Amino acid sequence: MKNFFQLREGILSEDIRSLKNWDDRNRKGHEARAYIEVVKGNSSNKYDDDYGITKDEMAYMDKLISKIKGMHITSFEGGSGAPASMEFYGKQSSLEKFAKDRKIQQIAKKYKSKPEIYLNDKANTKVL
Repeated sequence: MKNFFQLREGILSEDIRSLKNWDDRNRKGHEARAYIEVVKGNSSNKYDDDYGITKDEMAYMDKLISKIKGMHITSFEGGSGAPASMEFYGKQSSLEKFAKDRKIQQIAKKYKSKPEIYLNDKANTKVL
């Protein structure tokens, strides 16, 4: 059985910032970006830690990003335990593979959202 300090450490470290592919504010102008926003969350306050994307869903996204390569998570909005939105930067082809994944589509549908991919300029937007 875990003691108090082990439990506390496990609880504190499980959020979006502890993911392997988290690269805070690494936004390069030449890279494409993707965005998933939770429209319908689990509670009314988007800054609650149980509002949006769950830890299991974030873990799946992190594994998928590791397999695809060429992209990373740059920012989030809302609580870090269950963010209301996530932003990804990387190569356009990598972001398209990520957005077309069946489970990512299911996660987006669950929250009444769609993964949006933006190229260098706002005029070129793809919603998958």
